[in-house]
Amino acid sequence: MIRSAEQIGAFVKGLCDYIEMKRFGEPVIVHFGDSPRVAGYSMSQLIETSLISGHFVELDNSVYIDVFSCKQYYPYRTAQYCSDFSRRVHSMFTLAAGCRTGQGTSGNGLTE
Repeated sequence: MIRSAEQIGAFVKGLCDYIEMKRFGEPVIVHFGDSPRVAGYSMSQLIETSLISGHFVELDNSVYIDVFSCKQYYPYRTAQYCSDFSRRVHSMFTLAAGCRTGQGTSGNGLTE
């Protein structure tokens, strides 16, 4: 999954729908990295209230997702959605700004 631009695109579109964020344009998904330690796809999706970004490292199957929005959303549910996409990989999420708790979370993002 993390090695497919098409699946990453479907994931970010689904994530935007799930957390009710209005996408602005199509996601940008680029594969790069000279070093195997960081090589993989990076993704950015502009949303009406800010940005969702991510990096998918092929070497250790790690996924890093950053949801930054002025609009409120549920961080635990968002992290769970991301985990469902990457259930067989190590994941790290940073969920910030409009979290329903009034505060951002970092780490695994699994608090509400």
